[in-house]
Amino acid sequence: MKVGLIADPHSNLAALEAVLKGMPRVDQLICVGDL
Repeated sequence: MKVGLIADPHSNLAALEAVLKGMPRVDQLICVGDL
């Protein structure tokens, strides 16, 4: 199982989309911060 971890995107949609686009495919994505 592949797990992706992101933290504190702080409403920066453009940055979040860039990170998700560059991230390899994962089975589960965990966000450890406020959106």
